[in-house]
Amino acid sequence: FVNLERRFLMKKYLYFFSFILLIFSSLLGQTVNINDGSTNTLLQIVDEGSAGSLKLPNVGTTIDDIKLYNNGGNLYWGLNQIGFAGSAGGWTHNGTSIYNTTLTDKVGIGVNNPTRPLSFNNQYGDKISIWGPNSFGNILGFGNQPALFQMYTDGSHADIAFGYGQSSSFNENMRIKGNGKVGIGTTNPLSILTINSQNNWGSSVGDGWGDFSINDGTNGLAIGVATAGGGTGDIRFWAKGGTERIMFGNVTNGDVLTSKDGNIGIGTINPSTKLDVAGQIKITGGSPGTGKVLTSDTDGLATWEENQIGFHANLKADITLASNTETQLTNFTEIFDDGNGFNPTTGVYTIVADGLYHFDIKVRWDILSGSVSDAPVFITFYKNNTFIERFFHRVTLNSYNQAHVIGYNIKLQTDDQISIKVQYVSSSSLNVDYGNGTIVHTYFSGFKVY
Repeated sequence: FVNLERRFLMKKYLYFFSFILLIFSSLLGQTVNINDGSTNTLLQIVDEGSAGSLKLPNVGTTIDDIKLYNNGGNLYWGLNQIGFAGSAGGWTHNGTSIYNTTLTDKVGIGVNNPTRPLSFNNQYGDKISIWGPNSFGNILGFGNQPALFQMYTDGSHADIAFGYGQSSSFNENMRIKGNGKVGIGTTNPLSILTINSQNNWGSSVGDGWGDFSINDGTNGLAIGVATAGGGTGDIRFWAKGGTERIMFGNVTNGDVLTSKDGNIGIGTINPSTKLDVAGQIKITGGSPGTGKVLTSDTDGLATWEENQIGFHANLKADITLASNTETQLTNFTEIFDDGNGFNPTTGVYTIVADGLYHFDIKVRWDILSGSVSDAPVFITFYKNNTFIERFFHRVTLNSYNQAHVIGYNIKLQTDDQISIKVQYVSSSSLNVDYGNGTIVHTYFSGFKVY
């Protein structure tokens, strides 16, 4: 009985192991399915030859099946590699940086076929925000509009600066203010364009040529402002190379003003003198007038002067002379006064222009009573109330009169004053005779020779 029981147990074990071997033999090279108790497969273990994979069937008709499998030591979820801390889907994280593992790969944002290392979609608008976690406010970013690349801040209070170095130790070269003003060499431009340079005053060509320069390294224009030394504040324009002409003009009239070889040309681009004018000159300052000429003084200062300067005046009434006393001739009637230099009341002539002058004086002596014989008389020229020249004569008077005519030349300057005084030495009383209203006996005249 015991042997029969043992024999029965051995037969059961044999059947069990045969069943197990049959199951494993049936699974070899096949797929193991885990179902939900019906025909719905929840998980599959798939034979991949020398390897296996774990497959999750799709949850709907539009989603493909996904496999979890090992390929070359990398774990993939479908066609995508599952990344860990050091590597993820073509990206590498080394602890401080994240970068594209394959340097030739391209990154697309909003586009699945990037053509550049970093590509965006073709929609207009904001693309990159450097600062600002929210949609509005505190934005520094880049964007685009049709045929326009934009770099912007969120308001007129913020600026954009260009320079070198790094953010914490930035060396600024140029700044665009939020209000539209541009500063080069300054962080606070006061106008639409403000350039703050460091005394680039020299006239060489090339690097550092002027505070503002347009040149090709050989020929060009420069503008400089002196910021130090005795010429501080001086502004210089200069040309270098070629003809070295600086020309000003417009489309309608062409070149109006030209500077070349130290000469200035107006209406000509090749001035041959310090001032070369092709055309007429008009000077409105300095009291111009018909017939006046431009005359230079000893310092080269030019003023408008009368071209014809002269006067003639007749004595208006007799003048009674006191013996041994000089008496100035006054009270004249003007015949003409070109230049308006003569005062008929005082008898003083004021010089209106520097030059050589000629004066004529005629004096007729008349005795009131009795007679005089060989009496001395004097005619004296005064300049600025100072004696300059005296002429001496002797007269004999009884029943007739006697006259003397004197001419005198002298160089004078503007505003000098000329007056005439007469004197006689006698106990008798004498007159300077003016005439009778028709015949002139005493007169004073003069004119500018040159």
